[in-house]
Amino acid sequence: MGGRRPVPVLPPLPGGGGRAPADARPRRAAGRSRGARSRAARSPARPGHAPRSRPARGPTRPGRPPGPAPPSGRAPSAPARAWARTGPLAACALVAFLYAGVEAGTGALEATHLTAVGYAPEDAARLAALFWGGLTAGRLLLPALAGRVGGATLVLAALLAGAAALAAATSGTYAPAAYGLAGVCLAGAFPTLLAWAVTVLPDTARRISGALLTANLAGSAALPYALALLTGPAPPAAVPLALAGLALASAAALAAAVRATGPAPGTHPRPSPAHTDEMEHSA
Repeated sequence: MGGRRPVPVLPPLPGGGGRAPADARPRRAAGRSRGARSRAARSPARPGHAPRSRPARGPTRPGRPPGPAPPSGRAPSAPARAWARTGPLAACALVAFLYAGVEAGTGALEATHLTAVGYAPEDAARLAALFWGGLTAGRLLLPALAGRVGGATLVLAALLAGAAALAAATSGTYAPAAYGLAGVCLAGAFPTLLAWAVTVLPDTARRISGALLTANLAGSAALPYALALLTGPAPPAAVPLALAGLALASAAALAAAVRATGPAPGTHPRPSPAHTDEMEHSA
């Protein structure tokens, strides 16, 4: 009966004195760290002191540096890679082949056509020289145009103008003049094609010039004979029309070559040092 009753100890109130409970300490530490970060973000950087950068955290494999990101698109197929290597040169060689048929075919069949429309054989042979004279005069004027007009544009204009002049040769009265005009128009086609191909194709200058010259010789040998076989039993107007069609086919092949090489018509691509050196050595 005389013993003392134990006095219960109450926890301190939230606003009173004493030590805070254990669960409140992490909260205060987190608050202090957030305050320090906000003060560091508001304070300007001192001159001459670079801000510290924290290393990126992530699941990196030790001992191996991170590799490049994988490409977003699909890899080109084998036919696409083969066309990228040989397609542009093959398209330019086709232009040279078809153009050679136009030039050599006109020189071979012009006198035959003039004789068929009523000219005497000796007069037709003399008038056939108008085409070659126009071709020579056009190539003498070519340097003045080459510096003002782009390579592909000049070749395309020469082929289209030559096709129009050859189509006008269907009229027997104006056929000699039309053939001479065709020579002037076609004069710049092959030389400009050769110079343009060397500047835009990725191959070496020797390979490009060798392929185009070989194609030009093959067209000069094969196409006039094929044109004579096709136009022999046809009316006389079939000769200039077939030549005009061959010039248009050459223009279409040139458009394919321009698409394959990338630069648009009229551009002046800068030759690479390798091309320039090889051109100088070959000259």
